Amino acid sequence: MIKNYIIVAWRNLWKNKAFSAINIFGLSAGLACCILIFLFIQHELSYDKFNVHSSDIYRITSESESASGKTNLAVTPAPWVSLMKKDFPEIKEYVRILKSEKADVSQPGQPKFYENDLIFADSTFFNVFSFSLSKGNTKLALDKPNSVILTREAAEKYFGNEDPMGKTLEISSFMGPLNAQ
Repeated sequence: MIKNYIIVAWRNLWKNKAFSAINIFGLSAGLACCILIFLFIQHELSYDKFNVHSSDIYRITSESESASGKTNLAVTPAPWVSLMKKDFPEIKEYVRILKSEKADVSQPGQPKFYENDLIFADSTFFNVFSFSLSKGNTKLALDKPNSVILTREAAEKYFGNEDPMGKTLEISSFMGPLNAQ
């Protein structure tokens, strides 16, 4: 019975080639669009869900206008956060993050390594984001000025098998030299 359905369908497709091609193209384009929209929405809804309070985390952006048009930037002036926290009591906590794209990092007196994508953050970073540390305490990690948190790979790169806790790194970036511990 199914064989007969397939034969009849094939004959109709062959008999009306242009109509069949338009229908098949429309169906495949519609399915492709639905799949792409589904994947986009799935990605957007899954972004940063590992954070415990992900539904309460917002990012402030700025919109600047120039002769070439409007530009959206994920950058805001640093003083805004303290002013916004004062003006909006709904803000429970904030963290300022600054990305340094170029920096030289080394132990004192050792060869320097060129590093990309260092991130400077407030001491409130772990109050907002849910990251765990393999060593140290998230409550105290960024309390002192010039504190550094290293990935496991970076700790091995700079200190080998030594314990990196309490050690010093020299960091030179666009923000100037920094001796971090």
